[in-house]
Amino acid sequence: MDINRNKPSDDRYYSTSNFYLACYLLARGAELVSINKDNPRRSEFVFVQNSELVEWIDLFNFGPKDSPEISLDPRTFVTAIKSLKDILYQERNKNEE
Repeated sequence: MDINRNKPSDDRYYSTSNFYLACYLLARGAELVSINKDNPRRSEFVFVQNSELVEWIDLFNFGPKDSPEISLDPRTFVTAIKSLKDILYQERNKNEE
């Protein structure tokens, strides 16, 4: 994964700056291809676009509360959060050295 690559600009990719959506997508198995850090205050997470991704985004944003389709194992979600934070802070620490 290329952390500082510019955001791909075609329809093969989906990007979001919503950290928890990015965690949810990662926990679901979406392929994270890059993190765009052009804006120092807010990173954009770039995923490969496919039909499952569209469905997961819809579930995350509009799925009914307590719906089994939206549910994830909490440990899987926590692991995704830790992974994204590790990637973000690892890159930040490299830049500070």
